Amino acid sequence: MALLVCQQNRIFAFLKMKAHFASLIFLVTFQFSVGAQSTPLLDSLELEGAEVFYSLKEALVNPDKVYRLHLKGKGLSDIPEAVFGFKNLQELILARNKFTEIPSNVAKLENLQRLSFAKNKLKYVNAEVARLKNLKSLIISQNEIVELPKELATMEKLEFIDIWSNEIATVPAEFKQFKALKKMDFRVILLNDTQQDEIRKNLPANVDAMFSPSCNCGK
Repeated sequence: MALLVCQQNRIFAFLKMKAHFASLIFLVTFQFSVGAQSTPLLDSLELEGAEVFYSLKEALVNPDKVYRLHLKGKGLSDIPEAVFGFKNLQELILARNKFTEIPSNVAKLENLQRLSFAKNKLKYVNAEVARLKNLKSLIISQNEIVELPKELATMEKLEFIDIWSNEIATVPAEFKQFKALKKMDFRVILLNDTQQDEIRKNLPANVDAMFSPSCNCGK
């Protein structure tokens, strides 16, 4: 009888130890997973003071130090795969390239606060941009964009949209739902008084909508 009790106690002790070990493994794995996914976002002053990398070659020397990447005038029509390896990337400038659309995989860059596709050949803005939940500034000036996706209004941190010199005639009514938007630049777009009023009507009252002088055009 004593032998049976001893064996039972050993079994219970083993099972208890196994359960404890499994819990420990789960906790370590969970903490590692959370830690791997959380990249601290810089405030505006810190980001402004961070080093700017102007080529992938120099950025790849120390990927963890890449917070700001400016790839202007590189003849790009897609985002280079290496860009997605910069886990701390928070500013990406792709101005003066050959993009005809914003690639959907831009949504993978979840820590971006600033994004620029200025002076490309964009026809429209991919709704996937709205998945960039930390984005504060979207620069899409000097393109050929005729409309903006309503999904942008779900971006809770977006403060500034630069649509300067495009073909926009209106904005979605959903833009009234923007929470953080402070300014939109519509200058160098031919818009009459009625169109400008309609755009203002579809934006929150506190948004600074910047227009060039109205035209006598019939868009």
